[in-house]
Amino acid sequence: MTANKKIVFFSFCFVGCIYQLVTVSYEFFQFKVRTEITFEYPKEIEIPDIDIQIPIVNLLNMSAVYMRYPKEMVKICKDLVDLDLNENINSIHKFSNYCSSLNQLPNLSSGKIMPILTIGDIQQLTIDPRNMIIAIDNFFLNMDLLKEGFCEVARYHNQVFVHMRISCRQNSNPIVMKIPKSGHGDYHLLRVSLRIPTAFKLRLSKANSSLANYPYNYNMIDPQSKMFKVVVIKFRRLLSYSLPWPYETSCRHYDESVFLLDCINRRSLQIDNQIIHSQSTIPFNEHQSQVKFGDTHKLKKCFDECSALIKQPECESTIIYSEADEHAENVLSSKYQGKMFIYLIAPIDMDTISRAFPQNTLIEYLIYVSSTLGLWFGISVYGQLTDHSNQISKAFKKLIPCSFGPINPIKDTIIKIEANQLTW
Repeated sequence: MTANKKIVFFSFCFVGCIYQLVTVSYEFFQFKVRTEITFEYPKEIEIPDIDIQIPIVNLLNMSAVYMRYPKEMVKICKDLVDLDLNENINSIHKFSNYCSSLNQLPNLSSGKIMPILTIGDIQQLTIDPRNMIIAIDNFFLNMDLLKEGFCEVARYHNQVFVHMRISCRQNSNPIVMKIPKSGHGDYHLLRVSLRIPTAFKLRLSKANSSLANYPYNYNMIDPQSKMFKVVVIKFRRLLSYSLPWPYETSCRHYDESVFLLDCINRRSLQIDNQIIHSQSTIPFNEHQSQVKFGDTHKLKKCFDECSALIKQPECESTIIYSEADEHAENVLSSKYQGKMFIYLIAPIDMDTISRAFPQNTLIEYLIYVSSTLGLWFGISVYGQLTDHSNQISKAFKKLIPCSFGPINPIKDTIIKIEANQLTW
């Protein structure tokens, strides 16, 4: 083969090899992912939190609100209730007679009453709904989990709703229950006994997630004062697992809704320490009483800025879809009238699990590179590495000679443990 032919031949091999290496490297360094979706029955289940949402108006002491804001409340009453505009309401007695129906108009009343109230008004003038939770028990445990301290009821609110979150913990961790395969749907994880006189919404949430003010996935529950009601909550889970940067999913290990609400609360109080964003859901007794909910231009800008910080999806997310089946019975005993049992039963449907995996792994990439070099130039990368490692090993032995004497057997060792020496 002449020199020119050799140059042409090796140039062709070089270009072909480089083209393949660049192509596979470009594909690998895009860090694409593939997604697998599986359906599995859970072998164990983390008991979700139960969120109950009640309109603040339904819990407000309207007479006390009238005492603080008489002119505003009379104006609202005349606007919402069919009254003569010339009617003179100048006492609590008259206000109670004419305006008692304001509690029964949560949608209309909320938009007019809530803007005049401060956080202090909301927290001081609303009935504590935690007292409406009577007991919480489990299918296997013959005890009141609420009374024994395994479950607790926390209270939050935003501008429109009071939220109660029922969460059950053991050593500060969510309670995880093993579910026999034959037991799906056959027993309840929790039974909540309660007596809430007004309509409320209910949903299930992942433990320690935020109480974001999202309307989706709530079930409307309407108790009736003369009836005993059983509500059966069925649920299924959508679990998603993504990959962080540099993979194309570029997820982040955080709770998106928790981060958003914390950001909004923190920034809104920095802008104006007397106003908090209306989308915020806060615990009781966390802010000063004169603070109000609002939607000023600066707060809207703050909301937009915080929303821009959560563009990355969560690496691990759990979405719980729930359904409520209601069964009502007429009862004569006052002991059961207006009372309700909420049964949270074990999942009947399989979990939907979405997992992201690297489309091309590092090992696959290195194998392809070595195969390409061997194809075009007859180079065995594995052979080259083996030869070099042997040479390095020989050189290392020459520099550091070492000799080992005979290996003596180790005598048997007997460890004696006295009785009652170890405790668990």
